[in-house]
Amino acid sequence: MIKAGEAVWDYDAAAVIVILAIKHFMKVIKDAAFGTCSFHITLLDCLHAINKALQFGFLDFSTFDVEEYEHYEKAENGDFNWIIPKKILAFSGPHSRSRIENGYPHHAPEAYFPYFRRHSVTTVIRLNKRMYDAKRFKEAGFEHYDLFFADGSIPTDTIVQTFLNICENAEGAIAVHCKGNEEFTQQVIIKEYHVILHISLRS
Repeated sequence: MIKAGEAVWDYDAAAVIVILAIKHFMKVIKDAAFGTCSFHITLLDCLHAINKALQFGFLDFSTFDVEEYEHYEKAENGDFNWIIPKKILAFSGPHSRSRIENGYPHHAPEAYFPYFRRHSVTTVIRLNKRMYDAKRFKEAGFEHYDLFFADGSIPTDTIVQTFLNICENAEGAIAVHCKGNEEFTQQVIIKEYHVILHISLRS
């Protein structure tokens, strides 16, 4: 028997709890894209990622604004999150105009301008095919780059190096977006920290 506070457990019950906990930690998570998943993430991987974020100062529980996070992650409010605070923001791919399609809200580039300006975003990187005219960002004073590669595929070394160069030379924060209406996992390599961040972009 095992006594924990006022609760008393027998060894068999404790063993079952431990086994279930291990199975939960090892459960594989995959993105929502169609086709065979070539990369799997476990809950333990997620906990390691949180630990890395704490080490590098990407996350501070004492200042993390849960209400703001939950507000902006909703599609109707822009569907975006800071991956690295004040440096890299992942956001839903803009469309040519703001509208509701099959119950899902799409946003025109202009919908993001106020937030981007308030938070010193100076550069936009598009990873998917064109759904809007880049001039709309450029004429509003933002740098805009296209680094297209197929949804769910691996970017070429040239694209990765170009992405790093943009990150290192941008005057302010960078907003990155991919394909609209689909979740997929995008690898962003941050050379300064020698770490690969597997960023799930809900976009």
